Amino acid sequence: MDETSYCMGSTVGSSHVDIETFYGNVDPGRLITAALTLVFPHALLSVLVFVHEAPRVLRAGQCYSEPVHITTTILAGRTSSNSLARGLLHGCCENMHIQHPRTIKEHFVNDTYIRVEGSRAAVVADLTSATLTLAPLLEESGFRVAGKSVVVASEMKVAKQVVSNLLACGRGEIQAACSARDLVVDITCGARRSARVMSKRLQTVKARTKRVLRLNKFVKGARANKLWKTGLAPAATYAGKLQGYS
Repeated sequence: MDETSYCMGSTVGSSHVDIETFYGNVDPGRLITAALTLVFPHALLSVLVFVHEAPRVLRAGQCYSEPVHITTTILAGRTSSNSLARGLLHGCCENMHIQHPRTIKEHFVNDTYIRVEGSRAAVVADLTSATLTLAPLLEESGFRVAGKSVVVASEMKVAKQVVSNLLACGRGEIQAACSARDLVVDITCGARRSARVMSKRLQTVKARTKRVLRLNKFVKGARANKLWKTGLAPAATYAGKLQGYS
């Protein structure tokens, strides 16, 4: 979408607002309230809360610590974690979008993304105001905007102007950048295509493949090959078509 808009003559800009230590700052009370507001199934919510708020222990071999009671976090990496996170951030994103309907807003756990396209002046104004709206809403919910948050645009001077406007309003933690990492690919707002994240992942896969080949000399059968088929091959090809690789 970014490349199409840019080729049609529009300026494209995006603000990538990263939330610092997202899961570590989740307030269970706010989470439950947000889920109930969104009519989350009560029985399922009760089970999930019990799972996430159960006492945790540290284990070293067969030794276990005393149970640690949890008051401020939810578990990361569980199937339900993303759903609960989306529910918690839904109010912030909805409020921001109501105030700035020209923006496209998405989020995946702690990565929030605001996209705007149009004339240079419109992109600068809308992206600045939308970011200034979203950041305080996140902070009111108990989160903190991380220093690795960036603004990207199809023209660097647009990104720098947005950052300058944000700095003038006291938001100095957000910087201008040529590209931003959005999950598994580089976002450049259409002006060019960057494969930096993809290249880094391929280098990692290449190094691990050498280890699997050495392991295959000692472990015969399908076990070593399975490491390639189920782990390394998907990692090497993931998001390849999105980057333009056939």
